[in-house]
Amino acid sequence: MDCKDCARGRLQKTLELVCALPEFKSARRLIDLGGGGDGLFAIGFAQESPNLEVIVYDQPEIIGIIGLACNYIEKYSIQDRVRVLSGDYVQEDIGIGYDIVFEALSLEGGKRGAKILYQMVADILNPGGLFITQLFTLDDSETSPLSTLALDLKEKITEHKQYIS
Repeated sequence: MDCKDCARGRLQKTLELVCALPEFKSARRLIDLGGGGDGLFAIGFAQESPNLEVIVYDQPEIIGIIGLACNYIEKYSIQDRVRVLSGDYVQEDIGIGYDIVFEALSLEGGKRGAKILYQMVADILNPGGLFITQLFTLDDSETSPLSTLALDLKEKITEHKQYIS
């Protein structure tokens, strides 16, 4: 996510919806998978719930990801409750005991990747925990927003690979 998403209201709307859930109100640990782009979802969740510990987890090889999230966490003075970890969450141990697993637009790898992710989420969630995944969506006419259509086309062309060599 970037600041354009904030300006369009995606961050605010997501926070509004998630924070209204009963499971969010009682949650003590949340992990944001692939949230290191800027860490703003994690920061927002932590700001909305003073008893929530949040971990932002993302791949280290994506240039600047971890540094940018750390800069925002420091800017909002929330480093006591939001931590950044790096690695490949589909292949590495990311701990257990999460009340909420949040993932926004980071899943890649097709059916196999999804199956691995969903099993991993089931393994790390506390009983009664909540898995929230956010996808790009089209409006009812299926003709907008243009950014979603463009991303969908890019994903089909690149066969869901993040980067083209």
